[in-house]
Amino acid sequence: VDDATPRDTVTVSGTGAVAAVPDRAAISAGVETRATTAQKALNDNSEDMAKVIAALKAAGGSKITTSTVSLNPSTTPEGVPDGFVAMNTVTAEFSIAAAGKGIDAAAAAGANTVYGPSFTNSDRDALYKKALQAAVTDAKAHAEVLAGAASRSVGPVISISEASSATMTTVANSASSR
Repeated sequence: VDDATPRDTVTVSGTGAVAAVPDRAAISAGVETRATTAQKALNDNSEDMAKVIAALKAAGGSKITTSTVSLNPSTTPEGVPDGFVAMNTVTAEFSIAAAGKGIDAAAAAGANTVYGPSFTNSDRDALYKKALQAAVTDAKAHAEVLAGAASRSVGPVISISEASSATMTTVANSASSR
């Protein structure tokens, strides 16, 4: 046996999950504009998006961030170039109660693409840390079972690595779904 090879080592994985009721909704709203020149498509898009952003803010949207900005040539069905398409999308965060108002405001202001709402939790980082703690507790329990089955005991942790696939699952509040 090589002296560099650790002896009496148990390697385990742990899983941690935390349930939480979402308290925030994200809505993406955008404008697609077409024009014969790139400059006109961009200018028209910028003017239209300013209205959408103002409407999202007025409806209670916060943390408004740009999601997509693009400019592409457009063609006729026959493949003949006929101008440009500018696309701009922003994402805004709302309370769940105000999400519908945000969607309506964006559409009324001229948004011709709206996605969402996507539900999340404002305390996502703290929830993630709780899930990590649960994963370590789960891994420790696995290690204790394996070591016990081999008539050994668990010593100090030598190494921990994180390979997570954090997924936010929406859990309905039963009181609010009546």
